[in-house]
Amino acid sequence: GGAGGTEGEAAGYVGLLAATYAAMQFIFAPVLGAVSDRVGRRPVLLVSLLGTVFSFVMLAIAETLPTVLIARFLGGFFGASIGTAQAYMTDLTDEDSRAQGMGLIGAASGVGIVLGTALGGILGGIDPSLPFYATAGVAALNFVLALFALPESKAPVPARGGWRGL
Repeated sequence: GGAGGTEGEAAGYVGLLAATYAAMQFIFAPVLGAVSDRVGRRPVLLVSLLGTVFSFVMLAIAETLPTVLIARFLGGFFGASIGTAQAYMTDLTDEDSRAQGMGLIGAASGVGIVLGTALGGILGGIDPSLPFYATAGVAALNFVLALFALPESKAPVPARGGWRGL
């Protein structure tokens, strides 16, 4: 065992972190999708990118397990915008090219997972917080690009009945 606990405890914490992130995506993907139907896709994507920046900076500076858990909670919440990104692609494509558009999203995710993991390993060897800062930097760059180059794909829909309308 390591300092402060057993290997089993450490594995439990890793599982808790992964489950927190996944649970937030599962819970909030439909919520963010409904919000994007109401206010438009672009604002949801922009806020999600900024939230991703914040969550990864928070991970980089975290010194306690509760801080890491909060950062992963936020990361999962803002990462739940993947459904909004898919809806954006649906808005921009016709039925004949939709599968290709969705395939591009899947391919980009796969490349990001492979290259991001490799780059994270290299950067983590330099400094353990560096992969988190790098991820925040990529998200920040994506935010700037989206801010200036991403048009709205769907007109907002008027609100119906507050939270029930969501």
